[in-house]
Amino acid sequence: MLVVGHKLFLLSHCFNVVRVIFTFILLPVSESEALSSLYAALEMKKAGKHDKALKLFKHAAALAPKHPDVLNHYGEYLEETQNDVVMADQLYFQALTYSPEHSGALTNRQRTAQIVEDMDRSNLRRIDDKRDMLSNIPDSSSSFSRAKKEVYFQVCLLVLRILLAENP
Repeated sequence: MLVVGHKLFLLSHCFNVVRVIFTFILLPVSESEALSSLYAALEMKKAGKHDKALKLFKHAAALAPKHPDVLNHYGEYLEETQNDVVMADQLYFQALTYSPEHSGALTNRQRTAQIVEDMDRSNLRRIDDKRDMLSNIPDSSSSFSRAKKEVYFQVCLLVLRILLAENP
């Protein structure tokens, strides 16, 4: 019994040592590495090497997912080079979550929030239009009845595939 207690003590001591090393040594290294990746990504962006820049931005975001500068610059990159305003807006929002006074993220978010809202409004309008078109089809229509049956069978097949995948 004494041996088991001693092993548990050593195991908990090792765990504490690993926790201290991770907290005070590795975390600052990963943040500095993230910032190095960020600066390298910005240089690649200036040089027009967009594939390398994207990989470096992703790497920086993986190392420091809560760092407002990383999130803000990554959003700017996505907005400028890939026209991904929705993802950029999300990154600006996250940056502001962690640093509400971040001036770059504030400026960028103010610009993109309205664009994303307009895109959402447009998509919702299209969905409403399609819903209205569908509701205008009479229930007695033979093509509508056939379409309903096809959708029913497709849903049944999808459910069967899911059930078979869960229980082979």
